[in-house]
Amino acid sequence: MKVFAKENLVRNMYGVCFGECILALFLFIVGVVMSQSTHYILALGKQFAAVAGGFIFIGICYGLIAIFAYCGGRHQNKFLLLVHLVGVGLLSSFQGLTALSGLLLTIPDYSYAFQETCLTNYYLNNATLLLQCTPYFQSEMYNNLRASWRSYYSDNVADPTQSTGIQRLQDTSICCGFGPPNHCMNDTNPLSSSDNTPHQICPRNYINLYPKTPFCYLDGACSFDEPIGTCGANGAGKLSKGCASAFHLYHASTLQSICVVVLISLFIPSLGGCNTICLCFKRKNEDVIPTSQHISVRPSIQTKIYCQADVIKAEMDF
Repeated sequence: MKVFAKENLVRNMYGVCFGECILALFLFIVGVVMSQSTHYILALGKQFAAVAGGFIFIGICYGLIAIFAYCGGRHQNKFLLLVHLVGVGLLSSFQGLTALSGLLLTIPDYSYAFQETCLTNYYLNNATLLLQCTPYFQSEMYNNLRASWRSYYSDNVADPTQSTGIQRLQDTSICCGFGPPNHCMNDTNPLSSSDNTPHQICPRNYINLYPKTPFCYLDGACSFDEPIGTCGANGAGKLSKGCASAFHLYHASTLQSICVVVLISLFIPSLGGCNTICLCFKRKNEDVIPTSQHISVRPSIQTKIYCQADVIKAEMDF
């Protein structure tokens, strides 16, 4: 088939080199952007930074492997082609595992339905349900999200335009603040190993209310947990809820989209590997007998046998 003709396979190797360079640039840029996102690292934990570092490493390695693809295809060097094949196989496996680990990272420790229940004002008035929700409020996932929310809140206090995305999240998810409204729970434990700020400090003179904010200060306290924007200006109703679950989904959906795109991009090294295998089985021009020369052997009845005396006589005549 012409598709597997040697000339086409050699030409395809240049396309493989170009595709791997594009993939390398994509993974490198995505990894750098992810590693610079402090909010996402706080929200999803150090594993998010590990996934970002994996993308950067794979991107750099793809750039190096593309050199072997170009040189191996141009010179039809089987050693370089085999190095490219092994490298692509290892990198594509690592790429898939890194993307899958990112997808696993987006799965919450508690279902979103359970989180929504624990974050709703009215439901937490039930002592039994409050007891069931306590492990969720004390979980590492919840604390990581709180640290990220607090960083958004601090940015918003300094510049209200910095957290417009979170303000839209509160509007679309019909929630306000981070934790459940009217259910402030004192927790003086450090927010993280690198941040000694307490998890939560409630006002002394107000039962279950949160500290006041620039836009939520009715009677010196606030019904909502560090609301971003003006959503906390009014009091909390029975079905008012916090945004912790929507906040996790906000970050998890972004990481999911990135990881799915990275998994889809695996078709580039897969095609490159297949083309490399096919080219490895093709011989060089100098290894093949030219088709323009025809070698024929006379039939045995036309073959004459010379003895040594005939050979000596022929040499003397010559």
